[in-house]
Amino acid sequence: MTASHKLEVPPGHSLHHVVCPHDCPDTCSMLVTRDDSSGRAVAVQGDPTHPITRGYLCNKVNHYLDYVYNERRVLYPHRRVGPKGPGARFERISWDEALTTVTDNFRRIIAEHGSEAIQPFNFSGTLGQIGYWVMDNRFWNKLGAARLEMSICIHAAFWACMHTYGSANGPDLAMASEDAEVIILWGVNSVSTGVHAVPFLRAARERGCRIVLIDPRPTRTAWLADWHLQPRPGTDAALALGMMKVLVDRGLHDQDFLERHTRGWRELIETRLPDYPLERVAAITGLDAADIERLALLYGATQKSYIRGGHGLNRHHNS
Repeated sequence: MTASHKLEVPPGHSLHHVVCPHDCPDTCSMLVTRDDSSGRAVAVQGDPTHPITRGYLCNKVNHYLDYVYNERRVLYPHRRVGPKGPGARFERISWDEALTTVTDNFRRIIAEHGSEAIQPFNFSGTLGQIGYWVMDNRFWNKLGAARLEMSICIHAAFWACMHTYGSANGPDLAMASEDAEVIILWGVNSVSTGVHAVPFLRAARERGCRIVLIDPRPTRTAWLADWHLQPRPGTDAALALGMMKVLVDRGLHDQDFLERHTRGWRELIETRLPDYPLERVAAITGLDAADIERLALLYGATQKSYIRGGHGLNRHHNS
């Protein structure tokens, strides 16, 4: 920590560098002040020296200690007493009793209906990489339980990216924004759901980068954009195919790269793109054909263009 950012730590306290444990890709860098006599955290704030999060924490984590030490926080297993619904009551039970109850029910269900009658449904929360990505999968697989792709969160996009790029992680906005001449925010509401991207977007715009937002809704991120296109919900794939056709028709695609590093490109050009002329894409998306063409040409006019795809892209049946 630099001298200008050095924090005054009271006597009997210590400062700890930690990372926010919530299910958020930003993994904000945090500074926690600890009372060494009690072992309790007494203050939480963002780390101003972190190059990405820059000392900013969301409202949820700014009040982290309020619910970590809240007297109503559930710390022990409870069992419902009486009927479900409004007014349901719960009584505290021991960990041994809770584990025995769950185990006995698992054994009964497996004996009567088979292991696939058990359907796990859990989310990441603050479980961390070991709890979320490792141990739960090993346990349920060993048990033989039924499996789901969970919610509509990101799984469609995850597998599409893995099969297309070989990685679920796209280019980093912080790095891309340094040189990008065009940034397209597609189904992204950065101001409300990815606030650490905002300083990089503003800096890019100040040096002349064009920022385009594609989102059916007039979100707060529209304030950052030079141009906001609002296609009908669920028509993103048609818009993308229409843009591809314009790029190919104008010769703005990198044919050599596509032939060396992709599969199925010829089939896409010959069998799919002809089905998406501007007029048809305009009818599907509700956008003007001229705007679709303008968007494609804006993107294809420079090699320093960047698309940041958001979760909104993968939450439709045709995504």
